[in-house]
Amino acid sequence: MTKRQQMIWKILMLLYLVAVAYICFAPGDSIPQLPKWNIPIPMDKLVHFTLFLPFPIVAFFAFNLKGSFKNICLLFLVGIVLAGLTELIQSFSPTRSMEAFDFLADSIGISLSCLLLIFLRKAYGGDGKSRGR
Repeated sequence: MTKRQQMIWKILMLLYLVAVAYICFAPGDSIPQLPKWNIPIPMDKLVHFTLFLPFPIVAFFAFNLKGSFKNICLLFLVGIVLAGLTELIQSFSPTRSMEAFDFLADSIGISLSCLLLIFLRKAYGGDGKSRGR
């Protein structure tokens, strides 16, 4: 990865973290209301899932990590801690609340993303490089 590409990924990581912080910590009435829909998964849980899904992939490229299983596990753990901290901090807000199912949705998004990284690791070789090179 070139220095320019890595800088772009770092900027994306920063923008991503700012967006997560805004969505997680802004007063509840400043965030647009979500539409109702007729499936058994509440819309806000889908938002939590989608919000944390990119974390491992963006962090992987922002920090130019090798595709080792250890690094992917580290991204998983950091993502879980980040998700847990967002829920814990929300418990101190008068307009937000800590919810176990929000944390579960965050964790599922992080897990799916890490599984994708593991799959890509297997497809392209253990260090993230193509097998054919």
